[in-house]
Amino acid sequence: MPLALEGLRIIEACEGVGGPFAAMLLAEQGAGVIKVEPPRGDRLRGQPAFHVLNRSKRAVTLDLDTEQGRDRLRALLAGADAFIYDWQPGVDAQRGFDAEALRAINPRLVAGYLPAYGSRGRWRDLPPDEALMQAVAGLCEAQYRYDPQPVFINIPVAGYAQAIVAAVAVASSLYARARGAAADRFEVSGAGATFAFETVAYMRGSGTVWRSGQQDPRGPFPTYRLVRGSDGGWLFAGALTPPFWASLAVAIGLEECLVDERFAGAPMGIASPDDRRELARRVDAAFEAKTSAEWLRILEEADVPRAPVLTREEYARDPQTLHNNMIVDVDDPELGPTKQMNVPVWLQRSPGRIRNAAPRLGEHNALLDELAAPPARAAPTRSRTSSCSTSARSSRARTRR
Repeated sequence: MPLALEGLRIIEACEGVGGPFAAMLLAEQGAGVIKVEPPRGDRLRGQPAFHVLNRSKRAVTLDLDTEQGRDRLRALLAGADAFIYDWQPGVDAQRGFDAEALRAINPRLVAGYLPAYGSRGRWRDLPPDEALMQAVAGLCEAQYRYDPQPVFINIPVAGYAQAIVAAVAVASSLYARARGAAADRFEVSGAGATFAFETVAYMRGSGTVWRSGQQDPRGPFPTYRLVRGSDGGWLFAGALTPPFWASLAVAIGLEECLVDERFAGAPMGIASPDDRRELARRVDAAFEAKTSAEWLRILEEADVPRAPVLTREEYARDPQTLHNNMIVDVDDPELGPTKQMNVPVWLQRSPGRIRNAAPRLGEHNALLDELAAPPARAAPTRSRTSSCSTSARSSRARTRR
């Protein structure tokens, strides 16, 4: 079965998380991705994340500070459909790859620029660092925490956000081009993508009590938070709407709270911080009466959203994880056998696949001349176009996290 992006070629000149992850998402839907690295390699090489974010690609090394390296890149771009790059602002013009130059190289080339902080503004020249991107975006201040100072979020939120927004932008631009639009050029900064992805973190309530900053890290609402059973096991109770709150209250024996005027706005609209804390105290006390396993069963029977808190090892063995085939074996040429997340976006009519493990540094340098040739493309037909369009409209997408 052909993959959704089969026959398209993408050149990726990115490092770190955002650009490489975007290219990996596209590669595993069928695009042929060629990763262009400096001779020293991507700055993430040697770290475990590299081997996931750069699988399903081919890799070449080019010294873009030399004319020979730039000529090689021009040859690759001449036969490509899309180019994503994350150089510091101004480097594209210095190297001869600004918007006009790219159009001259290949008028059909979709070009996506992925700077950390944007091409303009006071932060543009800062180094591409996840902690700095989070700080510039205000995400560290938005994180719930016990202490007053902002807190670094220990997953690359900005990089992930940039990757997903950029992958959607590439796919959308290529789709528009296929329908007759001019080749697009877009910019997706890490900080900007974070704003789009973490909108709720910046909300300041209007009728809803939703505050960021120095709040209980277990959760913003008394009925939508981490709770602990009598055995010390943690679970998440997810009663975020009035119907779920009513079901939760009955399940844990807090029916009287449903008619208490102090909690009338529950779960999200209790205005008084003291009243929110009091309801949280009562919910905590109720959960201390039974083990976490008992509560998971009770909440399931009551149709209240819930989930156990698991270690990584427990998560990997969880029946739902196994049922969804979320973790697969990948034989990496440098690490050997590894456990990795499966293709994170699954299309019903053209499911993606992991095409190969992350390549070694410069693994495909010997194929540079071959890679510069335009990819073979099927001749377009009326029936093929109609079928693809129908599939795109009707297929369901499921994201596995």
